[in-house]
Amino acid sequence: GMRSAVLRYGNVIGSRGSVLHLWRRQAAAGEWLTVTDPEATRFWLTLSDAAVLALAVLHDLRGGEIVVPKLSACRIVDLATAISGDPDRIKVTGLRPGGEKLHEQLLSDEEIGRTTDCGAVYIVAPALCSWTTWEPVGLPVSASLRYTSDTALRAMDDQIKDWLSDVGDE
Repeated sequence: GMRSAVLRYGNVIGSRGSVLHLWRRQAAAGEWLTVTDPEATRFWLTLSDAAVLALAVLHDLRGGEIVVPKLSACRIVDLATAISGDPDRIKVTGLRPGGEKLHEQLLSDEEIGRTTDCGAVYIVAPALCSWTTWEPVGLPVSASLRYTSDTALRAMDDQIKDWLSDVGDE
């Protein structure tokens, strides 16, 4: 009788280990804020948004699906600049070895054919679902959909400021 689903999302701003805390320490110490690449982008959501989303998925899950919220994204350098207050206080360090990507991708090319648009979220139907009949909900997405942080850039300065004001110190 157990059902499970996956909730896939981007970076939770201000969560434990968030780059936000590192940048705040660097800014307070008068140091340069370190950014891997000025063009790097990431998806973001607040801790409260992540919690609400998790509860909604628990309530609505059918079993086997992957739920991917439609999130705002921004360039990492824009978030760092909002913290430093000075775009000239950014030091570019380069992408870290081991596979760090310039942009995040929340839906793989393979998943697009099983993905439906359900308003605030995308739902990816399970590839294999032997325990029950799984009926898709929502509208099929375009086969050309590319849900990556560079194509989803939406965060504006005011939204970034709201994110930062919602986060306390570590």
